[in-house]
Amino acid sequence: MVNKLLKNKIFTNVVWLLSEKIISIVGLLFVTSYVAKYIGPDNFGKLNISVYYYSIIQTIALWGSDTIGIKRISKNLSSGLNFLFSFASYRFLVFSIVAAITELYLYFTFDKLTFYFSLAVCASSLFSVVDVFNSYNEARLKSFFNVIANVIGIFVSLVIRFVIAHFELPPIFLSISIVCTGLVPFIIRSIIFLKTHNTYTVKSIRFRKEYVSYGIVTGTGLLISSVSVMIYVNISRVLLGYYNSLSDVGIYSVAMTLGTMWGFINNAIVVSITPKLYSSNNSNTNETTAFTCQILMLIGFGYFMFFYLFGNFILESLYGKSYSAAYIVTFFLIASTCLSGLGMAISRYIISLNGYSYLAKKSFFVVLLGGGVAIFLISHYGLIGASMSACFIELISVSFLNLFFKTDLMIKLFINIFNLRKFFSTFVGIYKQRE
Repeated sequence: MVNKLLKNKIFTNVVWLLSEKIISIVGLLFVTSYVAKYIGPDNFGKLNISVYYYSIIQTIALWGSDTIGIKRISKNLSSGLNFLFSFASYRFLVFSIVAAITELYLYFTFDKLTFYFSLAVCASSLFSVVDVFNSYNEARLKSFFNVIANVIGIFVSLVIRFVIAHFELPPIFLSISIVCTGLVPFIIRSIIFLKTHNTYTVKSIRFRKEYVSYGIVTGTGLLISSVSVMIYVNISRVLLGYYNSLSDVGIYSVAMTLGTMWGFINNAIVVSITPKLYSSNNSNTNETTAFTCQILMLIGFGYFMFFYLFGNFILESLYGKSYSAAYIVTFFLIASTCLSGLGMAISRYIISLNGYSYLAKKSFFVVLLGGGVAIFLISHYGLIGASMSACFIELISVSFLNLFFKTDLMIKLFINIFNLRKFFSTFVGIYKQRE
């Protein structure tokens, strides 16, 4: 039963993940805004261009291996470790090739500062790509190690950024803080892994070519899915700039921030429960996924009501009246974020049933459908149309399109999701167990 799966260790893992995100949001909100004011919108834009490029490159280099690694570790520790360390070489190779091509493009297309920023982001991303310890800690429900490493990395990076801005040093020095963002957590996680595992365990890790081949084939579907999502997420901003104005893009960006900032809670919950999905039988997996979705829906409703009551105040206090149009738009994006969380949980369920190929096909179709819907709604309804398209596509993706994968199991899942009596009985069971 579900109440036997959700033990204290999972809740502890969620708390650690949430604490990291809260610290990150608070730190980045104050320090990054301070830096942005100092270096100006032009240079800040150059920095973000580099980050945008390498977020895609990093996704390509990972090739879905983080999800595959978590699944294998949940089933067999030795096999999972061998897979992650073996596939790390392929990650490095893919990253090096794509990054080299990208750097050549940036060198001949943009100015020197943009190129220097891109090199720094490249170095930071490389450490993240070869960092297999992050996935290992997630699979073993030891996210507190990741939190410790990430928080220290963020702290070091933010201190360096603050010093650079405070003493008005040349913007190029920000490259140091960028590199530290990936380097410091990688070093800390490596040390923790070596300190918490005996010599025999470390020496037993072997490079195996068959794991690389397996990762390439199995991860291709996840790769297409991940890249497709990144394209879909950014298409509304591009189309708004084309059909409307940059002012609307700015308002939509504010609405995106306020509408999606709580999404890290969904991610923390799903990441913590994922190992249980991969190690349970199909009956329990279905129930666990349904219960997870119910929790995410409850949290989404809570944030929706919070923004309904305080949204106008937050907008005027932080951004001013010129961004008042973001208030209505944000509600659609809150709903979209909630649906996206449900989609993430159900996708992990599908992965537990080896539905990699289906997810790849679905993601590709969602990008095509999303592009068409976004073009129609944005060209006719502008700002509201952009948020409506995001909400509509997430709804179709999480409901109708999932019915094409093992229809009987999906119908059972949706029935369980809307079974409120079972939700409350499960919740009470968990509460009594924790006592």
